[in-house]
Amino acid sequence: MKLLTKTTIYYLLIATLVFGFGGIVTYYTVLSISNENINEYFDRKEAEYAKEIATGEMEPRFKKTHGHEKHNGKKHDFFHHHFEESAPHLQLFHYGKRHNIYKFLRPPKRLKATTNDTVLRVDDWQLRVRRKIIVKKVNQEYYKLCIYKSMARTEEGISAVIGTIVYLFVSLLIVMIIANYYLSRRLIQPFNQTLDAIKGFSVTNSTPLRLQRSNILEFEELNTLVVEMTSKIQDDYRNLKEFTENASHEIQTPLAIIKSKIELLIQSDLSNEQMLYVQAIYEVSNRLSKINKALLLLAKIENQQFQDTQVIDFGQLLKKHLANFEELIEMKNIFLKTHITQPLMVEMNATLADMLISNLISNAIKHNITGGEIIIRLEPRLLKINNTGKTDGVRGEEMFNRFKKDQNSTNSVGLGLSIVKKICDNYKIEIQHLYQEGVHEFSLEFDA
Repeated sequence: MKLLTKTTIYYLLIATLVFGFGGIVTYYTVLSISNENINEYFDRKEAEYAKEIATGEMEPRFKKTHGHEKHNGKKHDFFHHHFEESAPHLQLFHYGKRHNIYKFLRPPKRLKATTNDTVLRVDDWQLRVRRKIIVKKVNQEYYKLCIYKSMARTEEGISAVIGTIVYLFVSLLIVMIIANYYLSRRLIQPFNQTLDAIKGFSVTNSTPLRLQRSNILEFEELNTLVVEMTSKIQDDYRNLKEFTENASHEIQTPLAIIKSKIELLIQSDLSNEQMLYVQAIYEVSNRLSKINKALLLLAKIENQQFQDTQVIDFGQLLKKHLANFEELIEMKNIFLKTHITQPLMVEMNATLADMLISNLISNAIKHNITGGEIIIRLEPRLLKINNTGKTDGVRGEEMFNRFKKDQNSTNSVGLGLSIVKKICDNYKIEIQHLYQEGVHEFSLEFDA
């Protein structure tokens, strides 16, 4: 996932949490304020009605003369018509648009006040109403005050608040995402430039890495460290390359002299015991020469000194090397079978391609059994080489480790498959080794 995408997701999550929490707090704050206003309304009406009863300003109204008309789709507030009570100990004293007042014919057992919400339903519409009932003693008489308050405006106000919050949330979220995308893209541009420069960097190129300057301190420090690191890598590469070339020259020359002197000793008049010693020295010098060449080759591959590439036809390459190993295959009486369905064309260094196929075929012959078989299958993007043979437990990735070899192979230096693995890694070729039922299988899968 890209950094820009990840930061945008984090901003989105944080904004959702902040606005969500803020919306909940705002909702309950508005609800609390609305409840306080309604309670103040009830307290004010209670005091007003009690005063009017006490002073006689409230004239008794026992019969209802309005409140029965149809609402015609409008919310009507004649709550006394819908919430009238007919208890035998109560007598209607006064009614109004939003209240009913009853007079107790006998004293109540206790004075109490209750508040509850109810739903008023008329035809096809409904309205939530809050009702407060107070039992109050006025002028030595007891009255039941039923006060009603429509919740329509409160609900509309809360809905308006929620709608506003949602609108602001969506608007600010869109603005934040767009602003974050373009601002982050602008701020991260120096990093992307540095990344592109690193992708194009090569140790074989003597030109030092050049990066654009940035006014962001962290990116400038990163560029400085990257330039210093790549410069050191180029210096180390040059030093290692020089060492490899010098070692190739300086070690091979003494080895060649040693081998020539040993050959002279072999031709001289030596005893049988001396001849055995000289022969052992000669074999060790040959082995040392092979190891030196293999290690130098590995170093060159690791240092990417094989830069020249061309399109290689692996079908033709296999035929060439099989022809070169034909006598050795016949000597071990090995049955060879090839399946080349379609040509496999790969762009790589010709020398490394030769080494790759040569080492694989040589390995299949050396570690085969007399009268065994080799089966080579070449398909589009896939090469498989199967050979019969024994194993001492080394298999899988361990097969490609340096100096890992069959204990019975005295002539092998244990670097052939390491060279194969290094070539495959260099060209991103996936190589695998399997061993089952006495058969070794090396499969090479090439990129499309």
